[in-house]
Formats: sequence, structure tokens, C-alpha cells
Amino acid sequence: WMLAGESPAQIKVGVVPNGATHVINELGSIFSAATYVAEVSAPDGSKVTCAATVIAIDYRGKNIQKTIAKSTIAKFEFDGVVLNGKAQCSFTLTRDHYHVFTSSQILNAAKATSAKFTMSVHVQDKAKKIKSYLEERYIHFCTPKD
Repeated sequence: WMLAGESPAQIKVGVVPNGATHVINELGSIFSAATYVAEVSAPDGSKVTCAATVIAIDYRGKNIQKTIAKSTIAKFEFDGVVLNGKAQCSFTLTRDHYHVFTSSQILNAAKATSAKFTMSVHVQDKAKKIKSYLEERYIHFCTPKD
């Protein structure tokens, strides 16, 4: 991860369920999704911009296709303003997003084994001071067998 800037903003990033590193690639599983959350504490009126890209990765740690565009599972964006000292960005990766990139009981072809989740958070206060945060995390796909 990387944090830079002069703004007094504080940025914390986490995953729900708590610290999840795997999702269950099974239709109907309550563990088939993960939510990435960025909590921002900053002066009221600060602008918050969050963006995330999720890329399908194979067992070697490489994109499953030759281009990033063809390997992209999902893109998320959020623009907001800090109110009462707080703002939050949350992006949920569901099976609806990733199932076409993975193997499953229905589609018996090995594909993506994990996803690289890249998230950026940018905060600019009224004095034009900026704080930026960038992070990459991986989430692995677990496909149950019969």
C-alpha cells in the first residue's frame, strides 16, 4: 500500500467479512462475495474520490487474458463529500461479477484462481491539501467439489 500527501485526512481500508482472503465460488453461498471498504476521516466539505479495478489472475499470478481490458472483472467508482467528519467508499465483488472468469461445477474449465483488487482513495480538503492512498489486495476463488 502507499499513502502520500499533506492533508490531515485519515484513510483506513479493510475487507468484509473481516480480512477475507477467499470467496466461495458457489451459487447461493453467503461467502461468495467480499466488500472492500475505505473509511475516511477528514474536515467537512473535503472531496473524496475512490476507484477500484478487479483483474482476473491465473495460477501463475498473471492476467488470464493478454490485455487488462479482457481480464477486467469489474470497475467501481465513488465521488462524495465528507459530512460530519466522515465518508466511506465500499465496493462489493460478487459471484455475478467473477463467475464467468472462474471454473465451477457447471463450467469445468480452469480459468482464474484469484483476483487482484486495486483501490485508490483521493481526499482533497477545502485548502486544496491532498491525501492519496493506493492498495492492491488479492482474493482467491475456492470452488467446492461435489
